[in-house]
Amino acid sequence: MKLTEAHRTFLNRFVSRGWIHAIRENPTEQEAIDIGLRKRYLRRELSEAHFTPAGRAALSSGSEP
Repeated sequence: MKLTEAHRTFLNRFVSRGWIHAIRENPTEQEAIDIGLRKRYLRRELSEAHFTPAGRAALSSGSEP
């Protein structure tokens, strides 16, 4: 599954911080995190998800491999 523009917009808000809470109440936000974890753009650490170098690059370039 690919990230939609809404998913990208949501995740890009947190790239500069480097992490995001991995459990969200909003289903669209949770879906973005789940897709990011599957694509290895994020790695899970307890209740947080941290952006990987590949995730930072893919989100900043606007294209997925």
